[in-house]
Amino acid sequence: MRTREKAMQLFDTLTEEQLKVFILLFQNSYTPNAETIDAMQEADIIAHDASVEGYTNITDLMEALDAE
Repeated sequence: MRTREKAMQLFDTLTEEQLKVFILLFQNSYTPNAETIDAMQEADIIAHDASVEGYTNITDLMEALDAE
């Protein structure tokens, strides 16, 4: 199944409220504020920093959090 077909199937399952949110998101009516932009830039830096420990599953993440 093509991506467009999958999207249309998903779209058909959305409630009226979800459709309203969808429209707001994709009409470019959302402009992130400076704090959000800063956070997104920081996340991008962290995501590409090999020295930052990452986790590939929730079990390892939870074990690391419990160890703190």
